[in-house]
Amino acid sequence: MLSDNVRGFLQMCAWGVIAIGVLLAALSGLGYLGVMPGPVTVGGGGPLTTVLSLLGRAAASVVQGGLLLALLSIDERLQNRGH
Repeated sequence: MLSDNVRGFLQMCAWGVIAIGVLLAALSGLGYLGVMPGPVTVGGGGPLTTVLSLLGRAAASVVQGGLLLALLSIDERLQNRGH
C-alpha cells in the first residue's frame, strides 16, 4: 500500500499527464490550422488523418492518466478496508 504522500504525488502526476497531453494536442491542432507558428509534427495525409491523430494523442493521455488514477483509487480503497 502506498503512503498518502506518494499517492498524492502520483495523483498530481496523473492529472499533469492528462493536462499536458491535451494541451500539446491542442497546440498541434492550432499549428496545423496556422493559428500558431511552428512545425507540424502530425504525420502526412489529409485533414481527416490529422484530426484523428490529434484526437488520438489527446485520448491517449486521458486514458493513461485515468488508469493511474483508477489504480490509485483501488490502492486507497484496499488500504482503507484494512483499517
